Amino acid sequence: MSPEKIQCLLSACDKNTTAAKRDYAVILMLARFCLRAGEAAGLRLEDIDWRHGEFLIGGKGAKDERLPLPAEVGEALVEYLLHARPAILDLHEVFCTVKASWPYVSRRPGHHHKLRSRRRSQAAYLGPALAGRGAPVMNRWEEHVADYLRLRRQLGAALAWAEHLLGQYTTYLSAEGITTITTANAITWADNPPEGTKNPAARASRRLTAVRGFATYMHALDPAHEVPPQGIFTSPVCRSAPHIHTTAETSALIEAAGRLILENRAHTYPTLLGLLAAIAEFGHDLIVERTKDGLAAARARGRKGGCRFKMTATKARQA
Repeated sequence: MSPEKIQCLLSACDKNTTAAKRDYAVILMLARFCLRAGEAAGLRLEDIDWRHGEFLIGGKGAKDERLPLPAEVGEALVEYLLHARPAILDLHEVFCTVKASWPYVSRRPGHHHKLRSRRRSQAAYLGPALAGRGAPVMNRWEEHVADYLRLRRQLGAALAWAEHLLGQYTTYLSAEGITTITTANAITWADNPPEGTKNPAARASRRLTAVRGFATYMHALDPAHEVPPQGIFTSPVCRSAPHIHTTAETSALIEAAGRLILENRAHTYPTLLGLLAAIAEFGHDLIVERTKDGLAAARARGRKGGCRFKMTATKARQA
């Protein structure tokens, strides 16, 4: 089919109706990319990469092919998706039928072979790419963060909080006009606690940890980016001391459990608590016995307990 006839076919679609918006987008894709009916019908929402202006097509032999998404085709898809496609949550296919009883577009060959009479590699010029037009404009840092997060999440990482922190960091870099990650600007951003922060060192450490992972990724792309070293911000680890029950407390707990009246708890719970107490006591005795054996073996080899003596300059002057 000649380009003039294809244009006449597209002009015949009344874009004021739901079905015509869908038909216009389908015909445009079939004509511009010489797609098969099954390829167009099988296109899913997640196959379209709006930011890079590309989409994925599953061809013959289970082989996927990534094609550029021209602005003309992208705008037609956006118009259909926003104003004509049924809002069905569990439907991932891009193109749907108008009738709700069967929302999937048929994958039968039909009679569109004239639209794809040429090979895909010989298709006419597709026009400017959609990248940067169909999606919100992203700056350079936002694109790198998105690529980094996509790569890490494909490997199983969640990085929900890291995404939040990296968004703040890249906003800072863009506002300052910084084009290279350095240890200095990473520390400057991380060590900026608001008033009333209880533990500023722990906060700065978490922020710098998120930057370190991103900086490692950027350093692999360009060695000019620096990776902040570990241990710049340290904070004391505050762990609550465990409560160790005394023999009197354990006996009181078992006695109280024996006074339970519901079902067989008066028999079950004292037995369970007694078993736990016996296992804990056995573990304690075992640790003590192994520690004593280890110390005795060390003394037999001529070693003494405690830290090794270290001569320092101060001790040398005092001597």
